[in-house]
Amino acid sequence: MISLVSPSNNIFFNLAAEEYFLKNFTENIAFFYINTPCVVVGKHQNALAESNYAYLQENNIPLARRLSGGGTVFHDAGNINFSFIRNFTESAKSVDFRSFLNPVMDFLHSVEVPAEYSDRNDLLVEGKKFSGNAEHVHQQGKRTLHHGTILFNSELDKLGVAITNKDKNYTHKAVASVRSKVANIASYLKENLEVYPFTERIMNHFLEKEGAEHYTFTKEDLGKIEQLVKEKFDTWEWNIGYSPKYRLDADFEQNGSVYSIHTSVLKGVMDTCEIKRDSKAMDLSKCLEGERLEWNSILKLVQDKTMDPELAKNLTQRLF
Repeated sequence: MISLVSPSNNIFFNLAAEEYFLKNFTENIAFFYINTPCVVVGKHQNALAESNYAYLQENNIPLARRLSGGGTVFHDAGNINFSFIRNFTESAKSVDFRSFLNPVMDFLHSVEVPAEYSDRNDLLVEGKKFSGNAEHVHQQGKRTLHHGTILFNSELDKLGVAITNKDKNYTHKAVASVRSKVANIASYLKENLEVYPFTERIMNHFLEKEGAEHYTFTKEDLGKIEQLVKEKFDTWEWNIGYSPKYRLDADFEQNGSVYSIHTSVLKGVMDTCEIKRDSKAMDLSKCLEGERLEWNSILKLVQDKTMDPELAKNLTQRLF
């Protein structure tokens, strides 16, 4: 096994690194990273239904899609991410959450965090979730990627806002997140540790207990990962356009008028769009049909048609 820490706090780089090491290495790998604030959706989720996209835009928080399934998570500088990549054989399970998580649990118990398993492959402390986990199988290479989070001292109030999408009705067959009460584990430690020293301890645990060897990114690694970022992980097509087909219905009031929005979206493009004000169709509807759901371009188009910045903002927020 090799163990490594990411040189980057960029979510797109770290998701690309996971795919790069999964598909281009043969060693078992333990990979650790911490991201700046971002929201990460599962591979098969409707990205806009799972996030407060207007809040993300206003606060310059990126929305990313990972390789694995499962639910939506919020990352920030108080959240530790771990990725384990392991080869499997015909006689071994390709998906086995407990075998990946047992070393994590051993470490947490060694620092006296009273962690326990949930029946959904999450890790809990006093009944509250602090670690969500997901897996992706690379069948061609017979390798499994397992990745998870550890809420250490994350800003939980921002977490709640970033992944809460209110006042909209989505109709789709996408995988929906199961929301849970969450907690940070820093307050459970006997020592007063910050997130980076704690992460270093986890890394040292794998170096010592799991027989891992430290690995440093090469220039070739960095170049190929950045190429993956550019071609896939930091693209609209992957993060928004990959969402399954859905229908959106939303209503709001402004200046005494009631607005209603009804749109169907296919691969991130508004296939049909109907916007009404006080039950009367607006000309804006036809202008939006066939448009990609890109925040800046949609906001500008709506502003140009309505000539009302506040109305344009409200309409755009509901479309996303």
